[in-house]
Amino acid sequence: MPDEAQFMCVTPMPNTELWRQVTEKGYPMDANVDYTRLKQAVFGTENFTKEEMNNLAKEARQRYNLARKKYAFSHPFSFSARVYFNEKARGVLPNKIKRLVRKFQRVLLKI
Repeated sequence: MPDEAQFMCVTPMPNTELWRQVTEKGYPMDANVDYTRLKQAVFGTENFTKEEMNNLAKEARQRYNLARKKYAFSHPFSFSARVYFNEKARGVLPNKIKRLVRKFQRVLLKI
């Protein structure tokens, strides 16, 4: 499972092919678009409103984050490896890491 994923709505930039398509089809587009914040939909289509597209992107982010957490906790070796490399990078002693992994296995996995 990838460590990171991004789900955003497409924003047509001026003088691009997408911009021309949006204006030709007459999709309602926000007049004042902030091109530094591209997570929100700025136009609706015949199939989706802006609010529906924003909700779909938000739901995709939430579902990915939940799946990532489930994956990490259901695969102890993956979780252990992440703990090991994160702690090693911070300079924590290996014995502390082993204790942390054992505690994780006892408490959460009930081994």
